Amino acid sequence: CRTVFRDSLVRYVQPIEGRGGLVNAMASGDFDGEEELVFDLQYQLSDVTNEQDGDGYNSVQANNEASRATVFGDYFAYDDGSAERLLWLYEDAMMVSRFTAAVEDTLQGVQFYFPISHDQFLNQQFDIVVWVGELDGEPDFRMEDVSPFYLNLVSDSLQGYISYPLMDELGQPTSVLIPPGDFYVGWEQVSPCDAFECTSVGLDRSGSDGRSRLFYRFEDDPWTPLDSLSGIPPGELMIRPVVGSEPPLPTPTEEVEAATELTVYPNPVRGQLYLQLPVAQPQRWRMALFNTLGQAVYEGALREELSVREFSNGVYWLKVYRPGSTQTYQRKLIIAN
Repeated sequence: CRTVFRDSLVRYVQPIEGRGGLVNAMASGDFDGEEELVFDLQYQLSDVTNEQDGDGYNSVQANNEASRATVFGDYFAYDDGSAERLLWLYEDAMMVSRFTAAVEDTLQGVQFYFPISHDQFLNQQFDIVVWVGELDGEPDFRMEDVSPFYLNLVSDSLQGYISYPLMDELGQPTSVLIPPGDFYVGWEQVSPCDAFECTSVGLDRSGSDGRSRLFYRFEDDPWTPLDSLSGIPPGELMIRPVVGSEPPLPTPTEEVEAATELTVYPNPVRGQLYLQLPVAQPQRWRMALFNTLGQAVYEGALREELSVREFSNGVYWLKVYRPGSTQTYQRKLIIAN
């Protein structure tokens, strides 16, 4: 397999063979100043010798490849985006996860993954807490009386994060300076609750064991590493600090209509395709065009125009999406050059 590196503006595509090549490339100057990177991991069956040749088998041979995209964006993450278990806290208990910044950065918001369990959960309140440097004393930042939310209430998704831009006590946007080194982000349960009705955060068990990076405290007790407690399964807490120069867009709390905001015309298209998608940060969106075999014939950053003259006539599927989120639009497209 190989990894293909694309920067956020898709100025070039650089194949990177093997793990050593990937590590060396990440240490090079190719990655300086990029706000977002996308790694396409491609698996290719290139040495198959027992497949049948001839007419009718071309589509089978053309599908000897699979790929997936990994986004290096504006957030820290230890998880893979899916929750196998959950962790919850009693009232006045706290849990934080340790992150390490390699360079000075700015914390702009926090994303939480709330596994769907029951309706009472939505009536809870918690505080977002942040420590910079040492995990002692009072938090360096506290955002009070935050409510959890289920993403599937506003979009067609069971998997997704809820974004909370940092706000001060007056409800105004704020941020926290993060120098190089450790910082801690988590939550405190502040409303009364009974067991599984408390605020629950997803636990990803498919990857590494992050219990040594997780710390628990009840009221004024000392902090306790989670790997010293019995009965806690290994996994990664699904909290993602969002950093950079801009705060994340808050998750909408009103129902989003079906994907009607994307306008594609003309359809059928001859020569030039035009797209309109009114989003706040279009530079973070990407698009791909697939043929009926599921092969991507075009991939790149979202653009307002796309020439389709080089593609054969037929039916295609256009996908417009924001990497690292559940925001996706698809349209059936007919090319008739």
